[in-house]
Amino acid sequence: MTHPHQTRFLALLAIGIALIATTGYVYGRLSQRWGPTPDMTAAADHLRTMPKQFGDWHMTEEMELGTTAEKMLECAGHVTRRYVNRKTGARVTMFIIVGPPGPIAVHTPEICFSSRDYDKQGNKRTQVSFASTGTEPHTLWQTTFRSKRITTDTLFVYYAWSTGDIWHASESPRYQYGGDPLLYKLQIAGLQETDGTDPCQQFLETLFQSGWSLAP
Repeated sequence: MTHPHQTRFLALLAIGIALIATTGYVYGRLSQRWGPTPDMTAAADHLRTMPKQFGDWHMTEEMELGTTAEKMLECAGHVTRRYVNRKTGARVTMFIIVGPPGPIAVHTPEICFSSRDYDKQGNKRTQVSFASTGTEPHTLWQTTFRSKRITTDTLFVYYAWSTGDIWHASESPRYQYGGDPLLYKLQIAGLQETDGTDPCQQFLETLFQSGWSLAP
């Protein structure tokens, strides 16, 4: 005959084991321990359908993200491209990646570009809004870097995150998206034109009005 205290202990033990198993399963899913989820695989496949031309902008080169970056970001898929404007000759480099929220959320251009080649201009990033095809606008962070070389080129960089609809300039993406099954990140960079214009802003306006969507 089982003692009541033993019964209670066994019940608590069973609950504890169930909680550990559930937590382990959730963590395994979020960290892709057993590989990308079907939704993430579908999202990665859909990224590759991104058009190679938007208005006057056309792709000139498709690049690999690199093994080191892919492992660090744990990304399931990406598009990394260079686009050129047929009329003005302006150029931008853009990538969109999708993967688990944790690593996708923590890496920002301030870390990538603030190296021996560029200095960040100012201490603040600026939030810029772009019209979308829906009711809510896209918002992106915009930062400016200055080359340390003799040419002192000005580099514009924009970035934002999304769960599959609108891009957001999140203040705390790691906390905002921590519970989501997947996360996208957009980053685009371009040198200031000789007339002072920002090619990234022009490209993003065209992209967001093209009708192409992240949703598979």
